Amino acid sequence: GTVYLCRNDATYSTLYLSDAITDITGLPAIEFLTGRVSLVELYHPDDVAMIGRSIAEALTDHRPFHMSYRIRHRDGVWRWVEEHGQGVYDEHGQLVFLEGTIFDISERRRAEDERRALEQQLLHAQKLDSLGLLAGGIAHDFNNILLAIIGSIELAQMKLELGQAVGPYLEEAINSANHAADLTRQLLAYAGKGKQTRARVNLGEFVAGMRQLLRASTAKRIHLDFDLADEGAATVECDRAQLQQILLNLVINASDAIGDRRGRIGVRTEIVDLRDVAKLLPSPIDPGRHVMLEVEDDGMGMDEVTRQRIFDPFFTTKSKGQGLGLAAVLGIVRSHQGGVDLHS
Repeated sequence: GTVYLCRNDATYSTLYLSDAITDITGLPAIEFLTGRVSLVELYHPDDVAMIGRSIAEALTDHRPFHMSYRIRHRDGVWRWVEEHGQGVYDEHGQLVFLEGTIFDISERRRAEDERRALEQQLLHAQKLDSLGLLAGGIAHDFNNILLAIIGSIELAQMKLELGQAVGPYLEEAINSANHAADLTRQLLAYAGKGKQTRARVNLGEFVAGMRQLLRASTAKRIHLDFDLADEGAATVECDRAQLQQILLNLVINASDAIGDRRGRIGVRTEIVDLRDVAKLLPSPIDPGRHVMLEVEDDGMGMDEVTRQRIFDPFFTTKSKGQGLGLAAVLGIVRSHQGGVDLHS
């Protein structure tokens, strides 16, 4: 990098500049020292205001300044540089000079841009993979449902021609149609577009009201522990039916994870103050106070491959698993501006 000493004037007129400036700009240091060229002339137009503001604010607070910006090389190429500087003051606290260093970070920025581009390509590929999986799963499920409906109606027609009762066959057709409607509701939840009737819900009270249903949904050998916040502030504006779907889904999954042995499932609610929200799915989520619902089991856990796929539509580790499962949970959470934190 290059080292400099300059005045705090309109062009940051240079008093000292090391020869390394040639690597950054293609111009010798003498060009700047004689005033024939100033660094300000080489700043990218979009960065000029930011540079002036960063230096002014730092000098006002008597603190160092750090910034990244673009500077034009003699060959016309824009180079990314990183500058670290500070004010030099006299014994009366008056600003005399600016001093600092400028580093060429073009290669680092290029590598970061390439990494971001690769990440975007990977995310795009993963989305396409999930969409293909989703379409295949829906087509398979709906095909089975339609076969059941058509088969039941055809059997009912045969029975009608013979003058026999058709009630059971029509009932089977209705059940299958309800299954199709349920799958559609899951799909809408996955997309975060499900019909919602929102109301203020105290999460602790809501979970307490579901104790009996949750116990009925888990094996007798599994012990359910509840640790519920009773503060009036532990409320969330949500769709009660979708909140019930989330809780049932998580508890049933936890029960399946424990398997045939004895185990424990903990259900906890509390108010949390989130600062690091970047790791939450599907993100982004605003930092600050949130109501948390936690479901924890003492099953064997998941390997990394499973953990990466559990929110994929129609992915399952169960022998009779089907539907959107945790993908629907994530969709519901997304539509409520919430986040999911996964530990295994």
